[in-house]
Amino acid sequence: MNLLSLHLQARFPEKNIFRAYSLWVGQDLLGDWLLRITYGRIGAKGTTKTYLCSSREDALYKVKTILKRRQSSYKRIQCYYKLVDKQIDSSIGENDFKGFLMGK
Repeated sequence: MNLLSLHLQARFPEKNIFRAYSLWVGQDLLGDWLLRITYGRIGAKGTTKTYLCSSREDALYKVKTILKRRQSSYKRIQCYYKLVDKQIDSSIGENDFKGFLMGK
């Protein structure tokens, strides 16, 4: 079951910054909640990390924490992450992520 899928990119050609960041939340065949993060240079394979979460709410809380960190990217790399693609299940509602999903 796919609950949430977000794809972000940060581009700043003058500083050679081309970063991609993807988040996926869903359940595996056993019903466990997973958070999968893939990040790296745009066009490259990237690094994938998978976290087992205790509940759906725990997974969504971790996503919000990660998105909050992505919002502070300008301080670190002088460039904002922008939302490129999203798939959000209707049971969540976009209002939960409205402040995070607005591209700058």
